[in-house]
Amino acid sequence: MPIDMSVPTTLNADETKLISIMRGFLDGGSETAPHLKDDPLLEIVEAPLTRFISYIWQSDPYVVKLNKSEDHSVTLFELQLLYAISEARMSNDNTVAELLAWWLPRNLMESGKSVLAMIADLLSDYGMECQSSARLRMHILTTLRKGVQSNRMFVLDLPISDTQSSTIQNTKNH
Repeated sequence: MPIDMSVPTTLNADETKLISIMRGFLDGGSETAPHLKDDPLLEIVEAPLTRFISYIWQSDPYVVKLNKSEDHSVTLFELQLLYAISEARMSNDNTVAELLAWWLPRNLMESGKSVLAMIADLLSDYGMECQSSARLRMHILTTLRKGVQSNRMFVLDLPISDTQSSTIQNTKNH
């Protein structure tokens, strides 16, 4: 991706609703999203989406990085989950399998795939427009690139001099 390429990083209304529902996993469920209280989408996908996230949480709770409900920024995990849902809705089984392999151990793969397919079907039945996987993928790549650039720290392992060469190690700043 060219560095100067503009990538739309605004989520549409349905994606924003899904993010709010995801965030309910850590925030205590639907009572923390009062703006969705009467939204039928919440009733339809909250339980299976919570179940899917709980599978990932069981495997590695540090992977499940969700912002608080009132936060306007989006985490990489939230974008990846939107992407996984979009790919499931388009029946891109290979991509879904690759994503699940990153998140879930083998003993939860089939359960995760089944619940993700259920979410995809429920969203289609609800009439939600399918999100653009290409746009979400570019949003993820842009987020990764920005995160890597802002989390870099360069460490010189030897003092720099005219007669001595030095190596620069690129390490993540934690």
